[in-house]
Amino acid sequence: YSEIPTTGRLVGQQLDFDAISCTLPNFCAAVGNATRLNGDYYPVSATFQNGTWTETEEVGPNGWGEKGNFYGVSCTSPNFCVAVGGDKYGAIIDTMKDGTWSITSFPKPPGRNPARFNAVSCVTPTSCVAVGTIESFSFPSPGTVIEALQNGKWTISPTHEPPIRGGTLNGVSCTSPSYCVAVGFAVYSAPPSVLGAPLVEVLEKGGWYVSNVPTRDGLELESV
Repeated sequence: YSEIPTTGRLVGQQLDFDAISCTLPNFCAAVGNATRLNGDYYPVSATFQNGTWTETEEVGPNGWGEKGNFYGVSCTSPNFCVAVGGDKYGAIIDTMKDGTWSITSFPKPPGRNPARFNAVSCVTPTSCVAVGTIESFSFPSPGTVIEALQNGKWTISPTHEPPIRGGTLNGVSCTSPSYCVAVGFAVYSAPPSVLGAPLVEVLEKGGWYVSNVPTRDGLELESV
């Protein structure tokens, strides 16, 4: 195993990593959050290159990253990675190019409630898909969210979901810019008798559709 040391501002903070992406035996990027002694937490990334881990606390202007966490990361080479997650204001995306991480702009998902990205998959530096959920202060979540990076620009992807009362997308995997599979959980009824089942959405032939899968009440898919 390889220990990730804490240096600089991260000394004394608790680091929790949720995802990792490796493109070579000597290059990986891990993401999660760092918790300070006062309880505040922020997104954190760490890159492994040439036998050494280097971590960075990702804090931006105007409160970007406060009470935030990166939940997913995808790299196409040692020179390009995308990390996604959420903070107290909503979904966040950070992009690493040539060793430098920078806050990335993208269209905010519709609705008043904040969103959160749970996973991302990139096949090239110009083609990525991020998936997640729109947060809710009541059960269940209002719905899923998918955004795609094409030719340097993030856009919201229209989805065709079944008539659900809420849900989330937790994982995504793409083999090309035109084919991806996203998985999660769909809620079909409201409390007190909540009914839910696995949710699988597929990008194919230019659009997303819900794939028929064997259903099992209460089963939630986390990754793909």
